[in-house]
Amino acid sequence: MLTSLRFQPSKPPIALSFNNPFAATNTHSQRNLSFTKRLPLPQPLCSPQQSHYISTIGSSSLQLSQWNLTQRHFTLLQALAVVTAISTTWLFCSAIPTLLAFKRAAESLEKLMDTTREELPDTMAAIRLSGMEISDLTTELSDIGQEITQGVKGSTRAVHLAEQRLRRLTNMPPPPPSSGNGIQPPK
Repeated sequence: MLTSLRFQPSKPPIALSFNNPFAATNTHSQRNLSFTKRLPLPQPLCSPQQSHYISTIGSSSLQLSQWNLTQRHFTLLQALAVVTAISTTWLFCSAIPTLLAFKRAAESLEKLMDTTREELPDTMAAIRLSGMEISDLTTELSDIGQEITQGVKGSTRAVHLAEQRLRRLTNMPPPPPSSGNGIQPPK
């Protein structure tokens, strides 16, 4: 239940009749059918200067019958409508270049997609072929690397074998001098 305080107007408030809800009646003539009910204010708040306040239960504080639309209001509404129309027109006109740019971007994207659709299968086949060639090359390089490793190991064995034989020859005692040849070993 809503309770609100409002100023008592100079004219009595308009109430609706239950027989015809659209017919406006004076509250003084039909008090029992009115939506307005007077409630007494608490004693400390009530004074002779405040007796013009009333309490309204369930009624609207805004009454359309009290609105007075003057020429000034209509001029203000017209000016507001013109400003709104100009602003809307300017907004749509400024959006035209943006929409044209979106159209160009969409056309460009469509061309790019067509080109991609045409070129992608050939490109993917070339990439697959390149991958297979790289795989074969890697296998061949691995085989060559193993052959080089085996060759280096074989060369290293041959060098070690030659070193060992050279050491054996240098560590051998010199042969005894023979008497028949006439050469004497150096002293």
